[in-house]
Amino acid sequence: MLKKYDSLILTGYKIVFSPVELDNESGITPEIRKILEITLKKVLNKKKNVKDDILKLIDQYPHLPQFKNYLSTYYSYNNELEEAFKINQQIVKDHPDYFFGKINLALEYLSKKKFEKIPEILGEEMEIKSLYPDREVFHIEEVLSFYEVAAEYFIETGNIEAAECRLKIMEDIDKDNDKTKHTAEKINIYLMKKNYEKFKKMLEKERHPKFIPKKKFRQTTEAPSFSNPEVNVLYEYGFQIDFKILRKLLELQRDSLIDDLKKVVTDSIVRYKYFKKLEWDNRSHSFLLHALFLLCELKAEEALDTVLDVLRQDEKFLEYWISDLLTEFMWMVIYGIGQNKLDVLREYILEEGNNTYARTSVSEAVTQTGLNFPERRNEVIKWYYTVLNIFIEQKDNDKLIDTTLTGLMLCDMLDLKPVELEETIIKIYDEEIAGLEVVGELDSFLTDLHSKNYKVFRRHKFSLEEIYRDFSEWERRFKKQSANTNKNLYDSGEVETKEYPSLPEEFRNTGRNEKCPCGSGLKFKKCHGK
Repeated sequence: MLKKYDSLILTGYKIVFSPVELDNESGITPEIRKILEITLKKVLNKKKNVKDDILKLIDQYPHLPQFKNYLSTYYSYNNELEEAFKINQQIVKDHPDYFFGKINLALEYLSKKKFEKIPEILGEEMEIKSLYPDREVFHIEEVLSFYEVAAEYFIETGNIEAAECRLKIMEDIDKDNDKTKHTAEKINIYLMKKNYEKFKKMLEKERHPKFIPKKKFRQTTEAPSFSNPEVNVLYEYGFQIDFKILRKLLELQRDSLIDDLKKVVTDSIVRYKYFKKLEWDNRSHSFLLHALFLLCELKAEEALDTVLDVLRQDEKFLEYWISDLLTEFMWMVIYGIGQNKLDVLREYILEEGNNTYARTSVSEAVTQTGLNFPERRNEVIKWYYTVLNIFIEQKDNDKLIDTTLTGLMLCDMLDLKPVELEETIIKIYDEEIAGLEVVGELDSFLTDLHSKNYKVFRRHKFSLEEIYRDFSEWERRFKKQSANTNKNLYDSGEVETKEYPSLPEEFRNTGRNEKCPCGSGLKFKKCHGK
């Protein structure tokens, strides 16, 4: 815009880009204009004897403040700041209407942290037209200089909204100007510092229980014995298994098959140390995931306690067997086998010392139950009410309270639009047991809670065939990509343990309240951040 037009009308005054249009008002002839330009170049290039030249010009043109301004610039360039300050004060005294005299004096007070002096010089409104109500024309450098100083004042005094407002004006005028870029940089630095301080405070308030073991399982090297020998096939294939094999398994007698699958699940616990000593191979190490997904397909509610025993294991165990799938897929297993056992799920999530993300998978399963069965919404709301109020009652229990978990639970709940729980939610925030780095500030949460435009996130229904098709493709792709990598890892003494897909690189530094990079339009915490 600025390249196409010589001037711009903005909020009642005209901005010009050539100083000539203002020279007549200032009593500057073309000859003086030329002298000013030559002198400024000498100052900026630190030419010898330039100080003497300026002093002579001040004597010759005492009515022009510009030469005094150049003397101030000369002193600043030569680190004679006190001399520069004296000149600035003299300019304002001798030429009270000279714009750059005010600007230089304001910069002096900024450097000395005397922020209360700035409004006395630039006006309470910090708007150039208010400072010079009788002027109709301003040079672009005057406008940008004014708003640069005003923005810096607001940054220093913590009014970032006012600073950003001034930056917007500068960007509308000339976003490529150095003053505009410098102001944008200062605002960004301020925001980064504030965000860092805010994040640091959040981290200081984070609480995560130490792992507490529950049942004791005796380790063994002996494989389980199955009523249905066909189940052994789960130890022989990764996710590239022929789906017909799985269908044949599902045709077995239901009760005996579920009992066998429960043995497979427990095998991951009792032979954990045994498998840890083996080289990871998807064909021999995918049996736990096979069993979990098959139990979900069968809606095997009788296997819930066995599955929860897996979720009661420590972080190293869960990372070894389930890894990223804990947050991406475990919820659907719990949803499939536990949606009619909310009391059992409540007992589990209130157990002390369980893994954060294992507990989160339970919360998400409960939320999806309320979303997919509207007639059960009140039951789910009551479930959350009970859990949250126990958290509030036991706010000092470091074995139970997990701020990340509570934050993620609030994120899950939001999809239910639980306005009935607003008072309880506020108490959770007041007691500082919600992870703000996860769920955000209370005002933002309440806005989403009451917003008619908040997009509810309903998960896709479980499809065993779809999961195996996707996982099979991932295994095939990762096997190809890691063929050469694995050789290099072994050569260097490192071993790659597994090939399960994790979040793509572009998702890894995304904030949970930012829009998901996948383009869904959802917040990251409601999409790939689940």
